[in-house]
Amino acid sequence: MDIRLPPELWGKIAYALRKTDAESLRRKTREEWTSENQSLLALCLTSKMLNGEAMPALWSEVIISAKVDLAVLEARASPILAQLEQSDFHYATYMKRLSILHVDTIHGDHWPPIVPLPSLTSILERVLTASRNLDCLRIYCNNDTLPILNRLSTLIFPRLKMVRIGIRLNNRQLKELVSNFLLAHPGLLEVRLGEGTGTSVWKSTRESNPLPLVTRFEGTLAQLLMFSQTQELCRLRVSRSSPRANHDSRPSIIRQLNRLPNPFVGVTHITFALHPIPLDLDILEAVADAFPSLVILDGFGVTPDFIEFIVTIHEKIEGDPVTSTQASRIDNLRSGI
Repeated sequence: MDIRLPPELWGKIAYALRKTDAESLRRKTREEWTSENQSLLALCLTSKMLNGEAMPALWSEVIISAKVDLAVLEARASPILAQLEQSDFHYATYMKRLSILHVDTIHGDHWPPIVPLPSLTSILERVLTASRNLDCLRIYCNNDTLPILNRLSTLIFPRLKMVRIGIRLNNRQLKELVSNFLLAHPGLLEVRLGEGTGTSVWKSTRESNPLPLVTRFEGTLAQLLMFSQTQELCRLRVSRSSPRANHDSRPSIIRQLNRLPNPFVGVTHITFALHPIPLDLDILEAVADAFPSLVILDGFGVTPDFIEFIVTIHEKIEGDPVTSTQASRIDNLRSGI
């Protein structure tokens, strides 16, 4: 029996095959994307009508990735660029989400060193230039091997709402390039930046109010210095500033929290994704001063002494001994240490 559905309904079915929930946009892998593509391609091959309805969904998201070998990355990027630049098609207008992932280089140096490929850099820059309708952009790479930030900082994506830049910002020039990009996109709602030490660029950027609408931010404490308006920001993930633990030690965390220029009154949820640091009263006070509306604090270790301290404070606040239910929860916390 033939199934006759309106073309627009087939279009909705096609888009439903592409996962677009927030977590998928942040973490989707090439394997997951390829699986979605296979389903969409099967739909495209069913009929000419379905091809026309499914093609926009197929091209709505592109992931260009490779682990170490830059030649593999180039081999995957080249045919995508060729399709985007064909004048007879409009694939670039369909593309809403783009990911460029050279995933292994962000975790450390390789030996022998990975040599940049000028041709690959040019291809990726042209892909970025063609993709002006993006609402989500992810770039995870090592700018020494994929030096594309220079070009990225000159582009404007009018519809961009989410950007995730996994590039180690280890010098002033890279920070300024990223800063310029953020300033050109005041409509961003979610931002993730790579690790990096130093505060001067972020302090100077603050005067221009680069992220007025951001509700979710992932980055270092130093990068929080760029926020001049904090009412919209409600969810925060604090990442390490350097692979070396001394850059994010307990004294350093307290000092950086105390240097934040104004309280983040809208933040209710914070995750500290740092080297293991036990929570203590000094850190708790610094966090409370910087984030007075906080509801959930995650990421710190908890010692038995700190649990005893919390029990004591609770008893003083309530004026009564801890109930048996509360005591049971405390015992459970102890058993997990």
